[in-house]
Amino acid sequence: SVRTNYDLSNNDGWQATGTVRILSAGVIYPWAKDIDIYDTRNNQIGLISGSFATLETAKYNLYEYDEKGYATLVGIAYANADFSGFKIVPSITDPRPIATLTRNYNNHTWSVDVNMPAMIDDRLIRIFAGFVIDFEDKFK
Repeated sequence: SVRTNYDLSNNDGWQATGTVRILSAGVIYPWAKDIDIYDTRNNQIGLISGSFATLETAKYNLYEYDEKGYATLVGIAYANADFSGFKIVPSITDPRPIATLTRNYNNHTWSVDVNMPAMIDDRLIRIFAGFVIDFEDKFK
């Protein structure tokens, strides 16, 4: 496939697919990738949008779509300066972590801790985690 897809499933089966957009600044820079997220009925339920113009190490805006197709910002993911993790917060004015992704360099794993599960669709966090793991060597 020309596109990169992140398929999400659990014990009950397939839950969602994240599809990386072909035409975006993310072609060159992994921190600028955009990922459209669709449910099992092919309805767009989310978007992870990398910020190209930012002073942060890496920044991603996470959006959820309603039934009418309107997007709402539900989280902002910021990378640590050394890319040892990401913190997802509700907004630029609210620093409470919705979730954190922490890299363990010793055993080559990541852990994901969700502190406020009601604030964001877990499928967005899980697809974002898959993307981060996929590009962990590019984040340096």
